[in-house]
Amino acid sequence: MVGKCGNRKQLITLVLLLFISIGLLTFKIEDFRRNGFRTENNIRPPKINKKTTRDFNSNWTTNNDRFSPHPETTPNTLFYTRMPKCGSTTILDYLKMLQNRNDFQVYHYKYVKIAHEISEHSKTEETFLRTFQNETDNTVKKLAFVRHLGYFNFTKRGFRQPLLIDMLRDPVERAISLFYFVRQPSEATRRHLSRSVINETLSQCLAREGEKQRCVIPTYVAWFNHFTPRIDPKDVKFINRAKHIIEKEYVCVGILEQLNESLTVFSKLIPQYFGGIQDYIKENTKRNNIGSLRKGRDELPKETIDTIVDAVASDYEIYNFVVQLFNSKVKRMNI
Repeated sequence: MVGKCGNRKQLITLVLLLFISIGLLTFKIEDFRRNGFRTENNIRPPKINKKTTRDFNSNWTTNNDRFSPHPETTPNTLFYTRMPKCGSTTILDYLKMLQNRNDFQVYHYKYVKIAHEISEHSKTEETFLRTFQNETDNTVKKLAFVRHLGYFNFTKRGFRQPLLIDMLRDPVERAISLFYFVRQPSEATRRHLSRSVINETLSQCLAREGEKQRCVIPTYVAWFNHFTPRIDPKDVKFINRAKHIIEKEYVCVGILEQLNESLTVFSKLIPQYFGGIQDYIKENTKRNNIGSLRKGRDELPKETIDTIVDAVASDYEIYNFVVQLFNSKVKRMNI
C-alpha cells in the first residue's frame, strides 16, 4: 500500500513538472517570436514609455533665440541628415570648426547609401542603428552625427529622437551638380561608369528617348518620406507628408542659396552646436564640392533646362515650401 502511494506521489510530481516545463517552453517560444534570439550583438535600444512617445502630429515651438524641442528629443545629439550636393561638405566643415569651441564631437558616418535605398529591418539599418547607439553611449560630450540619410524616425525604433537639420538647394542647380559630380574620376570609378557615360553631357543624356529618369532623378519627396514603400514623388499624399515632417520634425532645413543666413538661423535655434558661427563665416571662401566638370544653368540650352525643371517638379514643391518656411524664420528672428 505504501509503495502504491509513493508511486502515485511520484506520478503527480512528474505531471506537475511536465506542466511547468510546457509553460516555460511556451513562454520562451513567445519571447523568441517577439524579440528574436538575443545575443550581445543584437540591438537592444532603451525602452521608451508609450505614454510619452512622440506623436506624429506633435509640434515644437520656436522663438527668436532658441529652439524648444519636443520632450522626446535629446538636445545632446544633433543629426545632420545631409542631402547630397546641397553644401553638405561645407556644413560638415563648419561643424568640425565649431566642435572644440562648443564642446561637442562630430561623427561622420561615411556609408554612402542614402535613405530610400535602405530597406527597413535590413542588415544595413541594423548596422547604422548599432553605430548610432555606440556613438551616443560612448560620447561624453554632445554628439553631432553626420550622414547622408534623410528623415529617420528614431522614436519608432526605441531611441530618443535627435535634433534634426538639413540643407536644400535649387533643384535644377542640384541636378546639374549631381550629374557632373558622379562623372568625376573617383566617383565614376566607384560607380563603374563606362567611358561613354563619363564623357556625355547632360543635354546629350536627356536627348535620348526614355533616359530622363536616369539623367535627372527627383529626390526631395523620397528623402523626407524615409522607409515609406512605393513612393510616388508626384503623389500629393507623399508631398504633403514630406512637408509635414520638415515643419514638425526638423529644427530647421536651410537653403544653400542663403548659406550665411542658414548658418545664422542654426546658431540662434541650436547655439549649443552652431554658437559662434559668425566668427567662422567668410564671404566667398567656401565652395561647393561640385567638381571641375560642373556646367552652370546659364551654360545649358533652354530646352535642357525646361526638361530638367519638368523632371524635378516634385522637388520644387518641397524646395519652394522650405524657402517659404525658412524665410519666415529669418523674418521672425530679424536676421
